[in-house]
Amino acid sequence: MSRVKVNIYVEGGGERGSLRKQCRRGFSTFFEKAGFAERMPKVVACGSRREAYDKFRAAIAEHHTDVPLLLV
Repeated sequence: MSRVKVNIYVEGGGERGSLRKQCRRGFSTFFEKAGFAERMPKVVACGSRREAYDKFRAAIAEHHTDVPLLLV
């Protein structure tokens, strides 16, 4: 049985790469503590709400095997 790959597009992380890295780490820690350690989703820090929405929409249009989710 193959696993479903989940990508969560989140609002946050600002414009700099270092801030986005911290944002991803924070959400990863949150999901780990929430019980998802065995099946961690990929967290994509997008910066603004608009960027998160645009990247989420692009993921829906492009990826057929991944499950994109939007968290704003």
